[in-house]
Amino acid sequence: PKIADRFKAAPAGDVDLWPVWQAVTCPVLAIRGEQSDLLDSATLNAMEASKNGRCQTYVVSGCGHAPSLMDDAQIGVIRDWLGSAF
Repeated sequence: PKIADRFKAAPAGDVDLWPVWQAVTCPVLAIRGEQSDLLDSATLNAMEASKNGRCQTYVVSGCGHAPSLMDDAQIGVIRDWLGSAF
């Protein structure tokens, strides 16, 4: 209850999360819905490029934010990544 009150009182400003992203050292599978209005393709590409091979990306076609990851093909991508990343 009232979780949105803070946002109604003052809109959130821009937040630079790149320092937090750079602190992540484990392998990452970054998943984006193709039609996401929160994570654009340029940012996803920059995330991947900044990790020197430690970040793989997967774009779920025909999907917004966030993909439900419920069909066999989507689950297979994650299963394959988990098997190869660790």
